[in-house]
Amino acid sequence: MLSTEAHYFACAIGCPTFCTLGLKMEYRYKLLTFGIPVKDLPDTEDGMVESSALMAFIRTRKAVDRALQSSRHFVLDSNIIECPTHRDVLFSRGGNAWSHVGNIRFRHLLESKRQAHSDAKNNDMKSRIIQDIVDTLEAAGFRFLVWEKPNGWWIRINDASAIRNKVAVAMRDHSKRFKERAKHQNTNSVSSLFSNQDGKKRKHPDDKTCGML
Repeated sequence: MLSTEAHYFACAIGCPTFCTLGLKMEYRYKLLTFGIPVKDLPDTEDGMVESSALMAFIRTRKAVDRALQSSRHFVLDSNIIECPTHRDVLFSRGGNAWSHVGNIRFRHLLESKRQAHSDAKNNDMKSRIIQDIVDTLEAAGFRFLVWEKPNGWWIRINDASAIRNKVAVAMRDHSKRFKERAKHQNTNSVSSLFSNQDGKKRKHPDDKTCGML
């Protein structure tokens, strides 16, 4: 008898033996409730095989094996993370870090603190807010990982100062994106106001009855 998670997984990848009801997408959403990153499942919506996650794991294992073979004194560092979980915050440019479940939860926390951080009157107050974010995540069992490109694996960040710096930069970037979105929305609102300031309905240029505006 399959567990609930296993049943959802079988249906999410379209296994005909277990998937009798519902669509694959429905089960993919169910898997998300367990913290399972469905983007790493080995197939896509059109039925094609998706092997990027598997290949990333193989690259990491090969890198570890090379390090072991190159030095008899090499000891596998416990901070090397082969497979990030839903309770990891990933620091890496591009790739799948943005859509990682842990990073989505991280951005939600940043957003909840964004206004307070913006209103902070000095750097000490901002630092306390950043520390509060770190404490909240660590209390929930989160780890902070950085991608080590030369070796091809994730490394856990243990240095408290380095973690705070990473979170501070993430807050700065998050606030910048928020301001850019707000500015874009305001620009669109002003443009819409001026285009309709005479109170008349505008006709589309492709309309055959369109006359002088």
